[in-house]
Amino acid sequence: MRSQAARTHQAVERAITSSINDVTSAHAFGWFAHCGLIYLRIAVGLGAGFNYVGEREGDLLNSFQADSYFLTNAAIFYRRDNWRFALNFKNLFDVNYIKSVENGRLGANSPGETFTVIGSVSVQF
Repeated sequence: MRSQAARTHQAVERAITSSINDVTSAHAFGWFAHCGLIYLRIAVGLGAGFNYVGEREGDLLNSFQADSYFLTNAAIFYRRDNWRFALNFKNLFDVNYIKSVENGRLGANSPGETFTVIGSVSVQF
C-alpha cells in the first residue's frame, strides 16, 4: 500500500483493490487479523493478545515464589465513517493469578483481574 503513494480517494481505492488482488489464500488469515475487513467506509476488525509472566520471587527473603501465568485477551471492533464501536475481552479464560507481590510491611499480594468485558463507543470530529 505504501509503495502506491496514493494521495486521492480514487488512488486509495485502486491501491486497496490492487493489494487485495495480490493476497493469496496463504496470506488471507494473517491479513484479515492484521487489517480487518475493509469495504468502502466500513471496517470490522479482530484482535488477540497474550501475556506471559514467569515465576518470580514473592519477597525480599525469597521465602516463596509467585506462580507463572498466561493471559489471553481479545477484541472486536466495527468502524463506519467517524464512529467506532468496540468490545475488549480481558483474561478470556478467567485465569487466577497474582498480579504483583508487595514487599512492604503488610506483605499483601495483589490478585489479577478476573474475566472482564469492556465496551466502548467513540466518534472522531
